[in-house]
Amino acid sequence: THCCVLQSRHYMQSMWNCVQFWMCCSASLCIAQVLGILFMLPPLLPVGPLLWLVCLVIPALSISLVGIPTDPRVMQRATGKNQYIVTTR
Repeated sequence: THCCVLQSRHYMQSMWNCVQFWMCCSASLCIAQVLGILFMLPPLLPVGPLLWLVCLVIPALSISLVGIPTDPRVMQRATGKNQYIVTTR
């Protein structure tokens, strides 16, 4: 069972890294485009290359983060606990 827990923790950490990278890249492109509009500059990226980045390049780079080799130290990291305290008040 130790191996299954190790693999599942590694997979979840890799998926979380994938989502964080995807969100940061998408947010930075969005912020760059909005700043260009606010300062009345021409668009940083035209629609075609922007769609290419958002629909193909960024997801491909994000998914590639899932294939990182297993880190044996993942078992030594503390995980959060779901603690719900319900009071009668």
